[in-house]
Amino acid sequence: MQVPGLIIWWMGAAAGLQLLAGVLPEPQAPVARINGVAVTSGELDAEIDRLAPSSVTAHSKSADKAALRKKALDELIVRELAYQKAKQQKFTVPAAEMNATVARIKGRYRAAGSFNKALAADQISEQEFLHRVEKDLLLRKIYKREIDDKSIIARSEVDDYYRTHKARFLEPESAWLLQVYVRESEEAKSKADEALSKLKSGTPFFDVAYTYSEDDYRVVGGDYGWVHRGQLAPDVEKLVFSAPTKRLIGPVHTSFGWHIVQVQEHRPARQLPLEEARPKITDSLHRERLARAREEFLKRLRENARIEYLAP
Repeated sequence: MQVPGLIIWWMGAAAGLQLLAGVLPEPQAPVARINGVAVTSGELDAEIDRLAPSSVTAHSKSADKAALRKKALDELIVRELAYQKAKQQKFTVPAAEMNATVARIKGRYRAAGSFNKALAADQISEQEFLHRVEKDLLLRKIYKREIDDKSIIARSEVDDYYRTHKARFLEPESAWLLQVYVRESEEAKSKADEALSKLKSGTPFFDVAYTYSEDDYRVVGGDYGWVHRGQLAPDVEKLVFSAPTKRLIGPVHTSFGWHIVQVQEHRPARQLPLEEARPKITDSLHRERLARAREEFLKRLRENARIEYLAP
């Protein structure tokens, strides 16, 4: 049994933070030193496996493995630099928060003594375990201050963005489309006629589409959901947007094959109101600001850092 630690990592462009049970590596040779603090090969192996499990990387090309190793090492260097910065700036972890986190980790080990046995098996002392927990909690705090708290989007910013880019929130005419599609073949027309006969006899559209349709929407009963002008091929678009609602139309032949359509609802083009657009705008601006704050923070961390890359 391996000891679960707390591993913090950046979540892509959003640079959000999460805590995840990981693997505490056995002490091994250093692969880098950050301001004199060693990063071991064991830590690097664990980080590589977190980014891409060994079952995936076993058959990877050498260049891919080298790129993955570099990415993993960069992640470890960033975390160590951020931890050192947190210590320099006197970040602390309250005892109650520390105790609750430790209790939560130990609680995953239900059998009596299994946690201590796991520590012993991986040659991790209780003191080292507590240090790793504290480190990750401090990282969480400094990331919050330096990235999350600097990436908050005010309502007024969303309002300004909407006014400036209002044309982006003009929704084109749309239709909620159900369709049975039969691709071109000698039997296509007779198959489409049979499907229409089933529909007219009262067989549910889902069942008919699942049986007769020949596109990816077959598995959802031919339900395309809302489609808008400009999304479909011209001859199919003409068919769909001229169809009366709730009426079966077809089989109609196009350059793609045979179509039976039923438009459930038409929706005219409209300007999306600010309050409907607000969540999407907020999320987009937030992700951009998170990425920028993350980049700026990493740049500051590395400015005066002493990073030594050692032979593997």
